[in-house]
Amino acid sequence: MIYESGPWKAQLLRDAGRLRRIAETRLDVEQPAQVDKAMVAFERLVFLTAYSMRKLWESGKLSTSWPKNRLPCNRLPNSGSVPDRLNWHDLDRHYDMNFDEPVMMPADEFCSRIVHSFIFLPVINIQGSIDSFYFTSDTHRKKALWITGVADVAHLITVTGKDFPSTGVFKRANNGELVVWSGHGDPPKHMR
Repeated sequence: MIYESGPWKAQLLRDAGRLRRIAETRLDVEQPAQVDKAMVAFERLVFLTAYSMRKLWESGKLSTSWPKNRLPCNRLPNSGSVPDRLNWHDLDRHYDMNFDEPVMMPADEFCSRIVHSFIFLPVINIQGSIDSFYFTSDTHRKKALWITGVADVAHLITVTGKDFPSTGVFKRANNGELVVWSGHGDPPKHMR
């Protein structure tokens, strides 16, 4: 549980800037050590920001509407073979790389897939920078692989870092469960 969200959100805003800078940095493929270092920094940054966003959401520190933020992705279906620890990197063996379906993934779903990622593979574009990455979770590796852009992820991180609800309502449902609404302005009628 996160008590004070301000420092977490400030860090997310800094991390979004770092992610944008990584995406703008040209990697020298002739320098494998530099590429490896950048890949590790990139993966760690995406993982930690996804974990932070998920924790903020689960702690009730974001607007109730936060999951409605959608991340543009392309979904590549599994082609029958299930990746394992030894062959996860051989994407075209496991997924139909010629068929990608555009999808808008809810923010909370993206965070969970990254936190439980089984495949995480950055893509270096022809300019030599990381502009997107493939990912799937341990539970979804049998179903599909997704690819999304670094700029889109940085935007989601920024939106999350700026999400400070100004109003909150707590009610007990008939079964005793706590129901929460947070956001801006008046809550929906069912929460008044």
